[in-house]
Amino acid sequence: MPELRKHRGRLTQSSIYRNLGDLEQAGIVRRVAGHDDHARYELDEYFIGHHHHLICVKCGRVSDFVVPHEAERTLNATLKKAAKVGKFRLTGHRLDALGVCVSCA
Repeated sequence: MPELRKHRGRLTQSSIYRNLGDLEQAGIVRRVAGHDDHARYELDEYFIGHHHHLICVKCGRVSDFVVPHEAERTLNATLKKAAKVGKFRLTGHRLDALGVCVSCA
C-alpha cells in the first residue's frame, strides 16, 4: 500500500483499498501474506503463472520464486495426501518461505 501511495500520491488510501478489494473479488489480484502489517497485492496466478514467495521477516519484502517442476509435483502429491487424511478438498496451494533478505542480513 505505501508503494502505491508513493507513486500515485493523488489517490486516497480509502480509494486504493476499495479498488484493490474490488479487483480481489473479481479474481484479478490476490493478497500476499507478508510478515508485517502492510497489505501487498499481486496479479492473480492466472495472469503471471504459479509461483511462491520469499518473505523477509524484518522489512517485509516479498520476492517471487518458482519451484522446479519435479519438486512442484512432489509438493502437490504430498498436499493431496494430507488433504485426503484430513478429509479436505484441495483446490491449490501457496508456499511462503520466511527468512531475512540480503538488505536486512
